[in-house]
Amino acid sequence: MSGFLVLQIINYISLGVFVCLFICRTISIARLPSSLRWELYPIPGRNGEGREGKGDSNRFGRLMQELLYMAKEILLFLTYFKRRKSYWYFVYPLHISLYLYILWTFFMFAGALALVKGFNITPESPECAVVFLFYATCYVGGLSFLMMVLSTAGLTILRLVDKDLKLYTTPVIYFNLLFALAISSTGFVNWLWFDKAFTVYREYLKNLITFKPVSDLHPLMVINLLLTSLFIIYVPCSRMMHFVTKYFLYHKILWATDHLPKDSRQNRELSLLLHKTISWAAPHISTGKTWEEVASENRLFSQGGSTGEKGNKNR
Repeated sequence: MSGFLVLQIINYISLGVFVCLFICRTISIARLPSSLRWELYPIPGRNGEGREGKGDSNRFGRLMQELLYMAKEILLFLTYFKRRKSYWYFVYPLHISLYLYILWTFFMFAGALALVKGFNITPESPECAVVFLFYATCYVGGLSFLMMVLSTAGLTILRLVDKDLKLYTTPVIYFNLLFALAISSTGFVNWLWFDKAFTVYREYLKNLITFKPVSDLHPLMVINLLLTSLFIIYVPCSRMMHFVTKYFLYHKILWATDHLPKDSRQNRELSLLLHKTISWAAPHISTGKTWEEVASENRLFSQGGSTGEKGNKNR
């Protein structure tokens, strides 16, 4: 068995493992215990108010506000920009490079299918769609690799020199950045020096689709494909699954304003959690009591006056 055939088998296995792990991880996240409501968090469409605000009379308007908020966060990363610009200068291009990489993969797949159908992906093709595919693949792929190289290298350096970021940077975060840097740098060098039109990549993908072996590849391309396969397997096992967890964080916790029916499954789960005994203590939490007792005390305390003083003394 040739080394190239082994590489192709690894590519198939990595895709299968990714799909299985991604589904299992998503299901496990969805089945995590219910989170307590976060009343102070502002909800889009409520002018900064939490879920104790004006109610849900205008659901369509609130949905539009939520979609607008998500679009600004996904496309512009405004929260990072407002809170820490020095970090935004690197984390924003990193995510844009990932979007471009996904788009490049789509163009590569479309190009490989076009090859299977007998089209030649060249700028001299009489088909406008094929010419567009040729140039789009070249520029989107090259720009994606370049932005990923610069942003991952920049983020790694920033986390090493910024004392605040360094304090919260674990070895796993450095590993993730260096892993992405290795993939993007091998891909960028391969594009810049050996395969600017991604012709070899496209032909390789066509062979994967048609289950045909390849006879020759540049060593740098082999390294890039091997690292990419390992990265595909690694993603569902890492904190990079945050693009999935963010859905649950916003839509199932922070922005979940619907009242729970009394006999709903989530309401029963929350009732069980409220009756659990607290095993730790803090200035605002009493150990040995249930969550329901503590929540009742804090609620009375927040109302002020004699009732609040009573709640404070009980703690």
